[in-house]
Amino acid sequence: MLSWFSGNDVGRAGDSEVKRTGCWIIGLAGVFLVAGLPVAGNWARRHADARCALDGAKIDPIFEVRILDAKGQSHEFCCVPCAQWWLAHQEETPVAIFVRDESTGAELNAASAYFVRSLVTTKASTGDRVHVFRDLPDAEKHAHLFRGTMLGDSENPFHFACQE
Repeated sequence: MLSWFSGNDVGRAGDSEVKRTGCWIIGLAGVFLVAGLPVAGNWARRHADARCALDGAKIDPIFEVRILDAKGQSHEFCCVPCAQWWLAHQEETPVAIFVRDESTGAELNAASAYFVRSLVTTKASTGDRVHVFRDLPDAEKHAHLFRGTMLGDSENPFHFACQE
């Protein structure tokens, strides 16, 4: 066995072939390992659940907020407060802010959305109670059913950064 690892001891007949074959196998396995690990890691992350760019929490798609920054990168958040906090710590104004309509799940520009603050919590860990709607009747219905208030333009959580 020692002759397989070291060329200095006396080996049996045919050991040099085994040694060469063994080295090739180990070398090839090393190459596959070095090349395969990053590919496997990338594949695993691609299929993982979407996570909040601020706190790493799983994103419920119906409450997702997506911000397109000045560099063209997209940042997804689990709720309005996480997106607000992240925005407050950025030097540049974002290119766009997108939210999800709670009625349909459709993504829309935050500047054209209707926001309602109600008794229904969207994210327990942040205490978020802001709900987003594309259509005014849906927003008014939610406000009426869940003792909420419609947020005006100046109360829009992203009013300082929203441009349509």
